[in-house]
Formats: sequence, structure tokens, C-alpha cells
Amino acid sequence: MIEWPPQLVKDIARRRAIILVGSGISRNSIGTGGARPPTWRQFLEEAMDEIPGPARHIRTAIKTGDYLSACEWIKNRLDEHWTNLLRAKFLTPAYKPNSVHELILSLDTSVYITPNFDKIFDNFVTERTQGTTIVKSYY
Repeated sequence: MIEWPPQLVKDIARRRAIILVGSGISRNSIGTGGARPPTWRQFLEEAMDEIPGPARHIRTAIKTGDYLSACEWIKNRLDEHWTNLLRAKFLTPAYKPNSVHELILSLDTSVYITPNFDKIFDNFVTERTQGTTIVKSYY
């Protein structure tokens, strides 16, 4: 069992915490044919197969955990194929929310942040709150 710091428990109870929902949470979801969403690292490594030409700097960024830079460079290299890749990896499998999404929502905090492309949590929260939740995208 996890030993939660008392101050964190108080902050969550007072709705003074921001919850980050990362790819590890989505990884528990299941989609068409038993597919599971890739983690950030897995997605970037698989996307490397799609880009033309040498990309040593991107492989180095992935290896060192600089996923945001690697993602940006891959996006730039794939250009118009980027959107198709995202759809194929994150939307087409139609991933369903999992019990961890339910537990996170039950924390009832006022702000959740997710850097995920999959939209599993966003769609789940919107459905569960009958569309009263505001989802904002940051670019």
C-alpha cells in the first residue's frame, strides 16, 4: 500500500492539487483486438521507423529521456503524415477507459493535465460529467 504524505492528502481533499495523467495510466486501457496504447518511449521508438533519413539526434534524445524534443523532431520530419500516425496509434484502436481513470476522476480535483495524444481520459471525463468539464488544448 502507498504511504501518502499527509500534506498531499490535505491538498487533494481541499482541491488544491493538479493531477497529471501520463501514458502509464493510459497503458492500462484496452482497445480493438486487445491493443494497448503505447508509452511515450514506445510511441517515439515506433515512430522512428516512419521517418526518412538519418536521425541519430532523435535516437539520442529518446535514449536520454528528452521525449518532448524527440517528438517535435519526429513531427517535423513526418510533416503531413504526422496526423495519420497519431490516428493509427491512438484513436483507431478505440481504447476504453480503465479503472485507474475512474479512481483519478473520483479524486475530484479541479485541474487535470495530460500530455497524452490518446484522449482516453479527456473523453471519459467529458462523458462522465455530461459535458460540463472544459477541456483546453495547449499548443
